[in-house]
Amino acid sequence: MLDQKQLAILDRLYKCILNPEGWGDLIECIKDDVGAYGTNIFVGDRIFFELQNSWLTQDIQAKFPAFAEQGFIQREIPVNETAIKIVPQPKFILMTEIEDAHNRISDNKVDNREVHDWLYANEGIRHRYVTPMNYHPTHFDSICISYRDGSQAAIEQGVSRGNSYLPHLANLINVSRPFLLLKARFNGVMEVLDRFRLGVFLLTLDGTLVEQNEAARNILDAKDAIRLGQKHRLTLSDMDKQRELQHVIKQMASTEQGAKGALQHRMQIPRAADQRDLLLEVAPLLHKDLPIGAIVIAIDPDTKALINTSHFGELFSLTDAEQSVCQLLLEGHKSGDIADMRSTRVDTVRSQVKSILTKTETYQQTELIRLALSINIPVDK
Repeated sequence: MLDQKQLAILDRLYKCILNPEGWGDLIECIKDDVGAYGTNIFVGDRIFFELQNSWLTQDIQAKFPAFAEQGFIQREIPVNETAIKIVPQPKFILMTEIEDAHNRISDNKVDNREVHDWLYANEGIRHRYVTPMNYHPTHFDSICISYRDGSQAAIEQGVSRGNSYLPHLANLINVSRPFLLLKARFNGVMEVLDRFRLGVFLLTLDGTLVEQNEAARNILDAKDAIRLGQKHRLTLSDMDKQRELQHVIKQMASTEQGAKGALQHRMQIPRAADQRDLLLEVAPLLHKDLPIGAIVIAIDPDTKALINTSHFGELFSLTDAEQSVCQLLLEGHKSGDIADMRSTRVDTVRSQVKSILTKTETYQQTELIRLALSINIPVDK
């Protein structure tokens, strides 16, 4: 059970979704709550270099340039790259333990005793606990909490409190990724949202629409699958799905439920027979002053301009033929149509589709669409 201090920090955490400037204050609060000397978060991206970022608490900012000049960051990169194999689920582990595990499974051995000695001599840091938070082919991240000498019991209690924030921080990074990219490219919240080509709806706890971007307005204008109902509430045409959405928002509005993992929900909303289901991603947004309950992102898979499979070949080792089939598949073409367009046999296309799903570790077209959108975020250039 989370206490009131942790609940207040989680409230601050979700405010950072549309306010990236709040990250610095957020990690200061987490550092104080877990009793650490310093905290730092690193986010890297293999596709969008604008999204690479790091946040450090004030106590370790002053010495960080000297740490970097020693080349210590490069020396720890091999360990960071294998950390996702060592820590299958986000959980703080001593850096020295991760290094030992790395040396057992990797041919690229490391000896970072000099790094640890430097941190102790210059910062008084004796223990560093580290964990990756997200596991994705395009982006990666990690968080580190650092402790000086002190009571081991107090440190262990702090680490335990720190673990309670990890699913929320992981969710924050995932949900914020499109908005961080938008903010890196454009100024102004509304202008930012309007340049995001997926529909974005901001809702209060009862489903009332607070704000929307241009793509969302276009979806509402179509009056297909989603509309505005009484009292300006977002309403789905399928009543079973409407009840599901209301239930999900109510769950996500509860911080206690969020702490149990109800952090993101996916839905498929039926449309006319000649259209593919509308895809919804629902994520929590907790804010005491303005009770926004959820961010709903709507994906229309029939909008061909949204779907871009570039980078699939390099990330998943697709052949040129598989890359082409993948793009056509996500544009909504059936195997028979793809075979005609590529002047090949239907059995060949089906074999290629099976290979694509295997290589991308997806099981159906909707998962492949979401993967494509997570890799090539549909933002105006």
